[in-house]
Amino acid sequence: MLICYLLLQSVMDGYNGTVMAYGQTGTGKTYTLGRLGEEDTAARGIMVRAMEDILADVSLETDSVSVSYLQVVGFTMNYFYTYDVVIFFV
Repeated sequence: MLICYLLLQSVMDGYNGTVMAYGQTGTGKTYTLGRLGEEDTAARGIMVRAMEDILADVSLETDSVSVSYLQVVGFTMNYFYTYDVVIFFV
């Protein structure tokens, strides 16, 4: 997690960041990256933890966040998520 933490600090300084997982089918890549951990917060994946940290540090008046989640299977790209995060106070 230290590597991802250092990457996250660079992202907060304005740099682009990428976390990539690769390996054989069934080895837990999607589980490690994207697990929501709804019942147990300790089971959350890297993407969920990173977004929690990013959203905790952004300025509601001046910052914008864009997130993409891409999966490549057999040389075919599948876009799962592309979000521009807009934060409002009610």
